[in-house]
Amino acid sequence: MCNSIDVLCCFKNKSFTLKIFFISLYFLCAFQRQLLANESPLIQETILDSLPRVLDPPAGINIKNYEVYWISKAIPDFSVQFVEESFEWVRLKNRLAIPRARLVIKSSSRNKENGSVYYADKVYPFQDEEIEVPIALISNVQNQVQIKIYKNNKWQEGKIGIRFANSQQLKNIYFDPSCANYSPHIDQLNVEGWAYVVCSLQVARRKEKSFPNIYLKIFWDQSIQEVQKDLKSQNSLFLNDSLVEAEDVSLWSIGLTSLQSKLNLKSFNQKEKWTISFNLPEQFHLGHFGMGLGPYAYTLQDGTGSVESFVPLVTLYFSYSLAEKVRLVSFNATSIYRNPTSDLGVYLLIDQFEFLDQKVKFHLLLGGHSLFFKARNQYYTRFSLPQGFELVYKNFLKERTNLGLGGFFYPVISGRSYFNLWLRWGGAHFIEFNFISFQEPMETFKVYSKSMGLSVGMPLFDF
Repeated sequence: MCNSIDVLCCFKNKSFTLKIFFISLYFLCAFQRQLLANESPLIQETILDSLPRVLDPPAGINIKNYEVYWISKAIPDFSVQFVEESFEWVRLKNRLAIPRARLVIKSSSRNKENGSVYYADKVYPFQDEEIEVPIALISNVQNQVQIKIYKNNKWQEGKIGIRFANSQQLKNIYFDPSCANYSPHIDQLNVEGWAYVVCSLQVARRKEKSFPNIYLKIFWDQSIQEVQKDLKSQNSLFLNDSLVEAEDVSLWSIGLTSLQSKLNLKSFNQKEKWTISFNLPEQFHLGHFGMGLGPYAYTLQDGTGSVESFVPLVTLYFSYSLAEKVRLVSFNATSIYRNPTSDLGVYLLIDQFEFLDQKVKFHLLLGGHSLFFKARNQYYTRFSLPQGFELVYKNFLKERTNLGLGGFFYPVISGRSYFNLWLRWGGAHFIEFNFISFQEPMETFKVYSKSMGLSVGMPLFDF
């Protein structure tokens, strides 16, 4: 983007033709800057999103934290205010949570007004003496509402802005749940506005090793002090003492590595500052191996009788990332008993979609499994292709702990069946309820087995 200040720096000691060129370029840059402000993707998405869906919005922020003010001289007989019940949060595609509301612009004149309101490339013509306009609650001087009224045989224009009013009860810095796995920490907090931070992980490969990189989206809604001076200050900040311009209104994208996981942020006037740090592993492991152990109610029927007992059951878990949304997973469940059964499955786990404000993931499990069991003093092996799914509710009850519900299903076909259901809660360490049953027809008899119990799981090693 061209910078009109840089253009003026080149103006001195130039010929008349070059001066005309630089003057034209100056106004072109000023026009471009205003055009980009009007076409802010962040503002556009905030007001156009038809389905607000933020289940856990930043606590403490409401319509009372914002006020409307005139950037220009106020238009006589006009008043502006928020519709209080219209306050709501919107989740954007990049996971940012931004508030919006409706603004009422009203004329005290009883005559029908001739004119329109302009906001975010939209025109709202007056129908009567008042009009409602959806607006993103962003206290940035580029977030302007423009009014044009034809009155007394002349055009009158005015500009309205939004200002954030700080509250001592606010947390000020809010982290999206996507940051929970990286243990964010805040130091040296001195912020009058508020900020929302979104995290995303990208793995870089170097010399056959994987290293984690975190990309941050930081929306920093700074307070407005002096309107004319805040245009640049609200869209620039010092990042580790380097001046960085915003990619959109009050929005910055920043990358971090395990070698540099700490950021010092200061406002342009250096009156507001905060430090953010993350706990990143030096190396990212694609593979994980874990185990679980617990008591299970065990049943085995082979036509000669029925065995029912409580037995220890060992579960093994394997996972290896093949792509961003595809993992190779395997599990094994083995009962420790004189008539043991063992269940080994190998599957592709595919992330299909997310819903409920991206809190719940749906995984598809495609693959097969083999059964190993003992019946009538002989050992048998059977293979089948039960397919399954898993629903995972992220950060359930506490951060870095998930609630998972899933199962594999092979309905009764030619006397064969298989069901494996689980309910798991936790992170690296977890508690899991399991129900596993199968039915296998043999030549002269039928085998039925059922295991149901609770396991405590833990990680063994990563690779």
